[in-house]
Order: sequence, then structure tokens, then C-alpha cells
Amino acid sequence: MLNLPSDSPAGSMNTDSNFAGVLAEGTNLSGYRNHILGTVSVWSIGVCTLLWICLLGVLTADYYGKLPGWRYGKDFSLAFESDYLLLATFLILWGISFIICVSLFILKPYLRNYFRLLTLPADGQYVCAVRPLNEIKVMEDNANKLQRSINTFSERLRTRLGRDKEYTTCPIEKTSEGRIYFTYQCTRYVLDEQTQQYAPYEFDIGTSHRRLIQQADGLSGAEVAYRLELVGPNFIEVKVPSIPAAFVREFVSFFYLYQLMILWIYYVYAYWQVGLVDTGVILLSASIKVALRVQSERRLKQMAEQEETTPVK
Repeated sequence: MLNLPSDSPAGSMNTDSNFAGVLAEGTNLSGYRNHILGTVSVWSIGVCTLLWICLLGVLTADYYGKLPGWRYGKDFSLAFESDYLLLATFLILWGISFIICVSLFILKPYLRNYFRLLTLPADGQYVCAVRPLNEIKVMEDNANKLQRSINTFSERLRTRLGRDKEYTTCPIEKTSEGRIYFTYQCTRYVLDEQTQQYAPYEFDIGTSHRRLIQQADGLSGAEVAYRLELVGPNFIEVKVPSIPAAFVREFVSFFYLYQLMILWIYYVYAYWQVGLVDTGVILLSASIKVALRVQSERRLKQMAEQEETTPVK
């Protein structure tokens, strides 16, 4: 049975059109709506994390007597001039900051949606698509007992941390005709008003030469607009982040998180020279990686997004 939208052009060639079905196997959809309290909570987490980092910077400056004002030149002024108390306070705050950053890194895929209101996909402002990630294991049969044990532990850890699934949050959009849809993996998923479910739309152009010949005159303007509403433009969009956004994406990885937290130890324990050198190496390495990655993505964008002018008689 065909679920055709009621605004389909009369007399057009879309009689063999239909919703293509459901998402890929194992993919689940959840709807979310924003709420002022959830938004404030997310921003509060970000502000508190930055304040913890700033507090570490204040304690580091106090260790060298570099705090501004009347405290300048006085070592350990915030800890009653006790180096032991200052270092103990710093280590406690450093441990708490490290736990906060690691927790945010683990919860990053679904942290924002946690502070949104869960609803049906048809009623939400956002749709979260959860897709299982299947690893391709090479030479699994030839692995020894130690390798199998490591693989089993790795799989359990990935499952425990939720890294065995991909979380993609897509905003709900509307066409010029008010049709609700979202775009996921370069495919437009349209809301079926009868079933209240999202599904990609497809048009059957025929499997025989006779069917193709019948369409030799092309599509009418109304049919073109109708199909554009349902399937979107025939265009693969490749988004390339800006340089600041690329740096943020690079530094939120666990590798740099670990490196930057360890740098605080170097700065505090009178090894600020080593800390400066390591900071320079980290920034140089990140800059090279960001430049190469952005350059590669821009080349990929040029290859994927091609526009040509075709004369039609």
C-alpha cells in the first residue's frame, strides 16, 4: 500500500513513489526537545569546568609568587605560606579536575541530549540516531589466548562506555511546504503523517526501456518541486570546520586531554621549563595535524561537491 502525501501533483509521474521503509538494521531513533533548565545545566557544567582549570592556574601562579596585587612576590600566599598545604590542595583539585574532564569525555556523545526532554521523534526538535558500530576483525581465528582475552576485555569496555554505538543528533527541519524531515548520512528522512515515523522517500523510475522512454519529455515544474520536497537536492554536502573549530575538535580527544592535564604537574613541581617545552611541542603537533586534516577535508569537499551545467533540449 502506497503512503502518498496528499499534496502530490495530479497527473504527474509519481504514482510509483513510496516511503522506502525503515532505517538501517539496528538503528534507533529518539526525539528530543530543548528546555531552558537543561540548557542552563549544560552551560553550568562548561563554566564550572573552566573555573576548575582557572583555579589550577591561580594555584600555579601562587606557587611561583606571581599573583597580582599585594600577593606578588610572596610564595604560597593562598596556603598560609606553606608549600606542603599548597601542593596538597593543588593535587586534590587536579584530581577532581581530571575526573571531571574524563567524565565529560566519556559522556560526550549523549551528554547534550541528557539535558533535553525525551519525546517521540515526530514531536521533537531533534532526532538522535543510534547506530551500532561493527568492528572488522582480521585473523581473529589465528589469535592466541592472550589476544582473545584482550579482545574480549576491549569489547566489554567499549560496550560499558557506550563506544560500541554511534550517536548522531540531527535537527528537525521543515520544507517550504511545511513538510517535516531530517537529514542523516546524506539521506532525507521524511515524516510519514499516517504512521508518524520517519523514512526515506523513493521514486520508481522503472526497470524497463519502455518505462524510461515514457519519461523522455522530462518532469514538469510541479513534479520537480514535489520531488525536491521529498528527497532533497541531488547533492552531497561535505562540511569542513573552520580553523578554530578544527582546533577545538582536536583538543577534545583523550590524548590531548591527558597531555594537558599532565602539563600542570610539570608547571607546579618547579619544572616550568619542561612544561613550556612540552606545551610548545603539543601545540606544534596539534597545529600540523589540524592543518593537514583541514586540507584533506577541503580536497574531499572539492571532489564530492561538483556542479556542472548541462544543456537540456
